[in-house]
Amino acid sequence: MQHTPHQYLSVLTSLVAKKVFLGLLGLFLSLASLSYAQVTVRPSVEFQNLSYLNITKVQITETQTIVDLRYRCPYDNVSWACANKEFYIKGVYQTEKKRLLAAKNIPICDDKHWFTRKDTILDFQLIFPKLEAGIEKIDVIEGYGPNQFNFWGVKIINPKKEEKEIVNQTNIPPNITNNTTNTNKTPIKTTTKKTTPVVKKDTVKVAPVVKAEVKPTVTFNNKELKLKDSINVKITFDHASDVIEENSKPELNKLLDFMQKNPKLVILLEGHTEADEPSYTPKQKQSNLKLSIERLKSVKDFLTAKGVTPTRIQTQAYGGARPVSKDPAQNRRVVMKIIKF
Repeated sequence: MQHTPHQYLSVLTSLVAKKVFLGLLGLFLSLASLSYAQVTVRPSVEFQNLSYLNITKVQITETQTIVDLRYRCPYDNVSWACANKEFYIKGVYQTEKKRLLAAKNIPICDDKHWFTRKDTILDFQLIFPKLEAGIEKIDVIEGYGPNQFNFWGVKIINPKKEEKEIVNQTNIPPNITNNTTNTNKTPIKTTTKKTTPVVKKDTVKVAPVVKAEVKPTVTFNNKELKLKDSINVKITFDHASDVIEENSKPELNKLLDFMQKNPKLVILLEGHTEADEPSYTPKQKQSNLKLSIERLKSVKDFLTAKGVTPTRIQTQAYGGARPVSKDPAQNRRVVMKIIKF
């Protein structure tokens, strides 16, 4: 079939117009989605198993739930990170799981994002289906494998359908201007004060006294701790359980008293179980990791129930990956690390 130049021009014009229309439609839908977004910046988290990954924002649009995260590489040597395709979110008191749809700025496993330097920061997003209205706390779960990212009790803004959106307006005081006019239309005399010149006297310059830097310390169980120092907290649990044994209550109360006497202190609690044996299957190792997560949660729940702000207690679970002794009892431990004064 042959076409005249006029027909070619008509077809080209039609295609361009269609492309422009689709582009504007996409932009409109994107803006519309953003306009309805509920955004929670730096949401509070009841418990998380890794201290070097944090949720920075949660957005709920018309069609999606977007979780923004920041990862700070904790390793000195070459390492990598990726998002498990099994990632899901759910309401704390619900069973329905919203599975991962996509990820931005981080690859889906088995692809990897490589790090070559400690403390390198990676900001990325995980995208899930939209949450139902009214869910105010969610869990963000990757799994129970080594170093997988899990968050429990993430508090978000997600009002019920019948609730109207409340917009907080900042009260801005009106500008105060001097509109005083001279009604008599007579010139207003202005007077200027005479200033007496200041005569500078000869002064002797004294070298400033340089004080030696004193690093802050705190004391726990008669041991003086500085920033990044660690100490074992003698808390024991029932066998294969997250229930704290009764004989550990005095130690728990010491920890509570320590946090109350140092109200600006932020600590990291590390949880460990008996060592992973060489013969353990991945499922057995995951079971140990999950147990250390649940035990840390028991300790944190005790402290927060007594009034300690949750953000002052960070947690890191290791399961049985870091034994310190051949004695199983020595490996079942909670370690406290000072991370901020």
